[in-house]
Amino acid sequence: MTDFFEGQYNTANTDGGFYINPFSLKDSEENRQFLANWIKFMLNIYSDNQQDNKASQSIDKVIRDTYNYMGDQKNQINLLEIAKNLGSSEQDFNEILKSQGEKIYFKNFQDCLDFSKSPLSVINMDAFASDKKLMGLIAMYLFHKLFFEAKEHNKPFFYSLMKLKTILCIL
Repeated sequence: MTDFFEGQYNTANTDGGFYINPFSLKDSEENRQFLANWIKFMLNIYSDNQQDNKASQSIDKVIRDTYNYMGDQKNQINLLEIAKNLGSSEQDFNEILKSQGEKIYFKNFQDCLDFSKSPLSVINMDAFASDKKLMGLIAMYLFHKLFFEAKEHNKPFFYSLMKLKTILCIL
């Protein structure tokens, strides 16, 4: 059916059929805040204690500095670049970001979700079902990108979610 409507079908597997790059989002304050919060979710950082608060500020600064330096070159930033820019001040978090950034889903500079090519995009998310953290990170990005694109282009969208119960338990 996806082929009939000339849509994209993305299968999450180890072949790289599905990949996202949240850092390919258009540079805006809203997207910068999302990216900082997305990374904090990945790293389990909450502002409840002093160490997490310091790490949170470091991540906010890295996002801001990276985007200020890179400008509108959105396909030059990925999770590994952010890990590199975080530096050694947050070594534990840096290692987690590096290991996440090397995952097939996050290591690309491009994003397979290009809604300008086709308004229909299907993602088989079965491969994520066993990894709740990964499912949560991808779901957060998908929701944000859809809402941002709809707002940016003043176009509504339809989102059908077959794994809603799983995703709601994660978020």
